[in-house]
Amino acid sequence: MTTELTPAQARADRDVIEYAAGLADGDPLQIIRQRRAGVVEHAQATLLALVDPDEPGNLSLIERAALAFRVAVINAEQQLAAWYRNRLAEVGAPDALIAAVAARPLAGEQPAVQPSRPQPLAPPPGDDPIPSRMAVILDHIDQVTVAPGDVGPEHIRVLEAAGLAEPEIVTVSQIAAFVSYQVRITAGLREIAALP
Repeated sequence: MTTELTPAQARADRDVIEYAAGLADGDPLQIIRQRRAGVVEHAQATLLALVDPDEPGNLSLIERAALAFRVAVINAEQQLAAWYRNRLAEVGAPDALIAAVAARPLAGEQPAVQPSRPQPLAPPPGDDPIPSRMAVILDHIDQVTVAPGDVGPEHIRVLEAAGLAEPEIVTVSQIAAFVSYQVRITAGLREIAALP
């Protein structure tokens, strides 16, 4: 069962991991999870600090939400991707940008290499709605999400050349790590809920 998020719920009132795992208020797993309220609150506070900070600095709210959305898409975590898609729309991302971030092939791969991932409609050829700076950051997110051990100083230099300073580069990696954490917890909760 899924719940449609209102804007207020999407921002702070509803735990995103519980939403993505399909846990409703009062579900046994939701009750168990709430026993560790500090962990739940910390996860939600981390989400807000990374994706919806009061002062986004040199990494815009659209960029932050797009990166989180991209990690959820790469992991084929549909409910989490839906939440971040909603967040992207809330912060003013055009539909074409959202579709392009979802449909984009993994960095270094051809589109035909990813048959297992559902592919939203791609933008018309020659009309890429992803700004070049965001494309560089998305390439990095792909690398950090799929093969974090392969990321080296040369990858950081590419981000620096795109105009990111050290704090933004750290934030990009934190977003990748945090959303990957959300993916793992969500999948685990869903598996436990499916047990007889």
